Amino acid sequence: AGQTPHGAVLGPGAGDNASAALGLSAGAGDCVVSLGTSGVVSAVGDVAPHDAEGIVAGFADATGRQLPLVCTLNGAPVLAAVAAMLRVDFDELDRLALSAPAGADGLTLVPYFEGERSPNLPDATGALHGVTVRNLNSAN
Repeated sequence: AGQTPHGAVLGPGAGDNASAALGLSAGAGDCVVSLGTSGVVSAVGDVAPHDAEGIVAGFADATGRQLPLVCTLNGAPVLAAVAAMLRVDFDELDRLALSAPAGADGLTLVPYFEGERSPNLPDATGALHGVTVRNLNSAN
């Protein structure tokens, strides 16, 4: 802590993602996933990201390392929409997801349900790709 010239106390602080990484004791090489209104994936490292396209944002963590992250507008609301479509609660959605094979037999949901900001695609819409008779089921 320190003080301003007028005596106001200054103390260190951190943003939400840096605080989360600190609270989780995330170290170099660790990845943190946060799912709320937005979806965030960050990783603690020693090298600042250099992404000319602006998809990977460069932040510092609370320990002096780097915390590059990718953030999407489409986090938990996508899960809520899928649960509503399947007419299941979140516990059942979890059970279904855990029962699905890794990769969902090639079925991919592009979750741009509310447009997107990273990349900047405000008019983007969601899509379901790779649909076959074999993979179109509630678990996938």
